[in-house]
Amino acid sequence: MPASIRTTRYVTPGGAVVGPILVDTSRDDLRTGNQIICESVFAGTTYNWTLVFAPESAGPESASSDDFEGTPSAAALINPPGSTSSTCKFNVDWDGSYLIRLVVDAGLPTEATAFIRCRALTRFGDLFLVAAGERRDSTGSVPVDASTAGWASIQNRNVQRLLAFVRRTAVSGRVLYVDANRGRDSSATPDDPTNILRLPGSDPAARDESGIRAAAEGFGDFSSIGDAITYAAAAASRGEPAPSTTDPYWILIAPGYYEEVLTLQPNIHLMANPMGPGPESLALAPGAVYQAGSVIIRATTGSHALITAEVLPDNLVYLGGLSLEGTDPGTDPALAGDGGILLLDRTTVWKNSTQGAGYSSVPGSVLSTGVFLRDSVIASSAAADAGMALGGNRDRIDATNSTFYGATGIVCNQGMLDLPVDGSSIHLDHCTTWVQDANGAALNGYPRLFEAEYSTFLSALTPLVPLINIDPQGQVGTVTFNLDIRLQQCSCRGDVAIDGTGTTGTVYAACGATILGEDDDLTVAGTNVTVRVQPMLGDAVWHRSGVAFADSPYNVLYLDRILGVNTGGGPISIRLPQAPQDGRVLTIKDEQNNAVVNNITVTAAFGDTIHGAASYIMNVNRQAVTLYYNSGTWQII
Repeated sequence: MPASIRTTRYVTPGGAVVGPILVDTSRDDLRTGNQIICESVFAGTTYNWTLVFAPESAGPESASSDDFEGTPSAAALINPPGSTSSTCKFNVDWDGSYLIRLVVDAGLPTEATAFIRCRALTRFGDLFLVAAGERRDSTGSVPVDASTAGWASIQNRNVQRLLAFVRRTAVSGRVLYVDANRGRDSSATPDDPTNILRLPGSDPAARDESGIRAAAEGFGDFSSIGDAITYAAAAASRGEPAPSTTDPYWILIAPGYYEEVLTLQPNIHLMANPMGPGPESLALAPGAVYQAGSVIIRATTGSHALITAEVLPDNLVYLGGLSLEGTDPGTDPALAGDGGILLLDRTTVWKNSTQGAGYSSVPGSVLSTGVFLRDSVIASSAAADAGMALGGNRDRIDATNSTFYGATGIVCNQGMLDLPVDGSSIHLDHCTTWVQDANGAALNGYPRLFEAEYSTFLSALTPLVPLINIDPQGQVGTVTFNLDIRLQQCSCRGDVAIDGTGTTGTVYAACGATILGEDDDLTVAGTNVTVRVQPMLGDAVWHRSGVAFADSPYNVLYLDRILGVNTGGGPISIRLPQAPQDGRVLTIKDEQNNAVVNNITVTAAFGDTIHGAASYIMNVNRQAVTLYYNSGTWQII
């Protein structure tokens, strides 16, 4: 008598029938929790049912176990049927294949055997797992409907599906992956094989047992960010193009804790993978510093550093979703810059110690750094240090929706070389700057250009100190230099002070509209300084007439739109502003009809040009020249 098996699938024991009722056909529609009932299609003298193979899970039996063995299936024939039972049943507990055997009329001339495979595809990926003993050869077919291709088609299908999923995360470009390889404990030693990582499985009823165990090592290409930077920097030695703006390296860092000191390299960019939330939704309170990045990189000795050439597009480093922290008890900042361009995106730079700034550029260095911030924080917990300390001769800061925090929020220009042309330029847009020290300020020092729009300057102290303290720091000389100050639609809980005490020369200050507190003022100090404050009225065009030989070299202020030049007293030098906004227009006119004798020399700021040249000479009487600025070049109309 032939052996033939009918299978019926129930959603739960005693529940409703789901799916088709099949005869001598393997099925792949099982789900964990189902009950399967098998029946002999034909009547026989005796029946012998066996659950030949049941899958085990990926994880161990105990949730706390660190072994790598799976949990055996608890599936078994329920109320084990005797030799007179034409049916059997079992419950599905793990993904995989269940192989059932039926022997009819055992020991009789009519003895026959049949195998049926009932399979639960993997919850993720719908992969087809095989059962032990499957075959199709001269001895028979296991299961009864086994194909001549055997496992080949199934395994090929599995590989193709896995490739489809992997393809979404694979890259062919210059990308390196870093994982701390510490497992679930940030204090663990990286790449320690005894540090076991427990991955939850896809079965919601048994997350731990359906997951796997793995040693926390070998994840990513590197476990050290510094090693990844070193590898990327050596690209040329491997026959690759050296890192550049067109061939950068991107290092994607898994969220976690990294204890190392980084030396950043141009065109080797670091980004959390995935990016964590930025600080844009956090209201920074006095004394509170938030680590916004999902990747914490702590320097316990020294500081992270970017040391490269001058501020050029070819010397760019992007940092995204990181928290660079310095805990060294010394004066080193958390991040030091000496040249190059830093782009900080949803990144925190924090000196978490008793000394040192959050960020500092090298004082007096001609290799100035450009720092561009978006949704980021630069802070210091030190009692007497700044969040951001700018010492380079031409440092540039552009910040949007970012926060500065420290004893002084931003301090700038420690050791300028040439006051008329050197000095930091700072632009803040929707930013917050905190000060927590009575001797500090939200902004302190001498920025050549300071613009703030829709920004807030706050103090954690009472009485309130001057929150914006523009101080040339006792510079002595006969040269004329200017302060370009634009505060538009800002909120300031304290005074705005221009302090020229101990400074000689002429200071020009162009101050825009700002919102001060009820008792707060714009104040001026310094007996040896001439300060001319011109309030800014929206975007109104402002005309300055009579710029003369005595004013030379004259430094164009933010508000200057039309310059009338008196050429009667001698030749005059006009210095254009540094890094103005694209579209800035300026007209220069010889008012005295004497430019042929006393030329007007118009000079571009460092890095800019006028029609490709460093300067332009006006030598025609009554000549007028209109210039507009676009991406580093002044064009003449």
